Amino acid sequence: MNESVEWVRKMADDGIPEEFRTEEGIRTLAKFLRGDNGIKVRTAVEHEKRVDYFKGKRFLDLILECHKSWPKTLPRVEDKATAILIAQELIKANMFHRSEKVIGKKGVLQISQRNVFEENGIYTWMYTGSMLWSNLATGAVIFIVIG
Repeated sequence: MNESVEWVRKMADDGIPEEFRTEEGIRTLAKFLRGDNGIKVRTAVEHEKRVDYFKGKRFLDLILECHKSWPKTLPRVEDKATAILIAQELIKANMFHRSEKVIGKKGVLQISQRNVFEENGIYTWMYTGSMLWSNLATGAVIFIVIG
């Protein structure tokens, strides 16, 4: 069975609003969270790649208190338990994963063995959003250099 269908079916039983049960709803939320009004991120290195990461508390604060820029197609989340369930579904949809700081190495993360959402955890984005503008800018630079 398709993985996305599996997690959508599980969400139906968790009491999460219906709009968060669809792949489109999850992508809309991830796009908002990665946007200008989304979660404040920091950068680190994980498996020799530069990554953006955030703290679970910042996720919960944004989900529960954001009113002015919240996506119009998604209902507002009113309670912490629902916000945690939604975060767990974002993890299952591979939008982000839990990481841990490497002791003794500043700015270095590693993937955690516990991939569950907790308020005190650190989470690394896997979702990058649309790369259209980045690809167009790269193409323009190459065209200018060749020209």
